[in-house]
Amino acid sequence: MQTVALEAFKAVASRHTFAEYMKRKDAAQYLGISTGYLDQLTTKGLPTILLDGLKLYKRSSVDQWMLDHQI
Repeated sequence: MQTVALEAFKAVASRHTFAEYMKRKDAAQYLGISTGYLDQLTTKGLPTILLDGLKLYKRSSVDQWMLDHQI
């Protein structure tokens, strides 16, 4: 099941080129969600990196977090 989910994430990612470290808007686009919903997921534990006041999302960490919350 996890393999199927990971392949789905890779398929989405292959349609766009996303950097390993993404800004808020790019991370929301990567997941196919609004920035507001991304903020909600962040408050629920979606991993972020705070660098000099800039919040970044590591693509591989986002993928893993999504897999960890798969039902």
